[in-house]
Amino acid sequence: MISLRTIGASFWLALVFPGTGAARAETLPPSPEPRYVLDEPGWLPRASFESIDDRLESYERETSNQLVVAIFRGLPPGGDAFDFSQRVFEKWKPGQKDKDNGVILFVFAADRELRIHTGYGLEGALPDARCKQIIANEIVPRLRANDREGAIRAGVEAIIAASKGEYKGSGRTHRELIPNEVATWVIIIGIILLFTILEMLRRGGPDDVYTG
Repeated sequence: MISLRTIGASFWLALVFPGTGAARAETLPPSPEPRYVLDEPGWLPRASFESIDDRLESYERETSNQLVVAIFRGLPPGGDAFDFSQRVFEKWKPGQKDKDNGVILFVFAADRELRIHTGYGLEGALPDARCKQIIANEIVPRLRANDREGAIRAGVEAIIAASKGEYKGSGRTHRELIPNEVATWVIIIGIILLFTILEMLRRGGPDDVYTG
């Protein structure tokens, strides 16, 4: 078993996915090698499939990192996304053995769930926070717009850019921005209250002075 650092994020998306089909067996699927894309539900038009596959092959040739896209119809009955994704990662063993520099973008269509798993060799470039940015900022909005091809392409390009240190996300997801907005309003209200109190003290000051 290769060592790996599991990075993931799960989102319930407001979009319509295709049907799931019959219940799927627990047997782990084989690696798509020599391909880089597995597309069970047929999300991608053939030309797009080939284009993305070629992009991922070029990426591996340039960097030795291996990025695989795995689009499943859904999880096995009663399956857990974290456990299933990890076991698939360990079976497929993406990346070079001595570098552990593989990454898999998982899509579970029927379950409306996304995950990114990386090997230890890429954890510096693709930490948990950055993977969540990529999912929340690049993939989810396009899926909500029913742009599946665009979502996969955007996710792939963002992962590639991040692995090269070039991805410049917002640094925040929508949920992460909410506490900052609250903190900003707390500061503003605090400043207003402070000035109000100081003004009251200034006006009331002379009346509080005792004279002989």
